[in-house]
Amino acid sequence: MSESYLQIAENYLVLFILPFGIGVILRTLLRKRKKGFIITIVLGVISAIMYFMVYTDSAATVFGITYRESFAFWSMDVLMVFVGSLITEIALAIIKRKKKNKSVSA
Repeated sequence: MSESYLQIAENYLVLFILPFGIGVILRTLLRKRKKGFIITIVLGVISAIMYFMVYTDSAATVFGITYRESFAFWSMDVLMVFVGSLITEIALAIIKRKKKNKSVSA
């Protein structure tokens, strides 16, 4: 029974937590760049493309997994990287705005 709980934890780790962390790290590393926000835009576009690829009619299977299912897993991973990058982008914008307002009012 504990093996099934470990499998569920591993699934959450691989599908949600690690990709989210990768998105946060990517955007944080590029925060000093002038065009760092482009990574968030590119991830959003790739995520949208992969989302539509999930709904194509593909019945071929590789190792018992149909292409549609594998695209769904990859699409979820890319979506979570995008969400992590987007949330970090918003947080960085809020921090930058607060610093700017603090220096203007002082």
